[in-house]
Amino acid sequence: MRKIFPGIISVLLFLGAGWLCWIGTAEALSAHASKSWAAAEGRITYSEFEYSGTGSSRRRQPVVRYSYMVEGIDYASDRIAFGPVPSDKGGGAVLTTSRDDRIYAFATLKEGSPVTVYYDERMPSEAVLLRGGGTFVLIYYFCGLLAAGMAVLCFMLATGRIKG
Repeated sequence: MRKIFPGIISVLLFLGAGWLCWIGTAEALSAHASKSWAAAEGRITYSEFEYSGTGSSRRRQPVVRYSYMVEGIDYASDRIAFGPVPSDKGGGAVLTTSRDDRIYAFATLKEGSPVTVYYDERMPSEAVLLRGGGTFVLIYYFCGLLAAGMAVLCFMLATGRIKG
């Protein structure tokens, strides 16, 4: 039983590592593809901050919903950008993409205000407000590599190659 547990843990860690790398790759490919997406005029239908955490770790995250029309069909989305959108821990409500340091002022995203929406012409329901993405994908890969390293360590413990 002592050697089985690290073996099971190593398999789970390898699966988790693969999943993280798969998600990171999917997000990176979508972010890259969005650089050439078509633009449409849209309108903000909802704009608020959601709060999470307590005390000094309290954060606010922008939540935006918008609608837009492509070839006479109405669509709606809530995706601001691919990858994690930075939360705001202080007073300034500003979103940035490190790719080209564009600043998207959240204050302008009031309900009812016009906005440019970038959408995939092959699947118009896929849309973002910010094209491209930053170095966020490195977070997925770093966590995936960390999980893979822990999986190797657990496997070595399970097979007796190192003493635990």
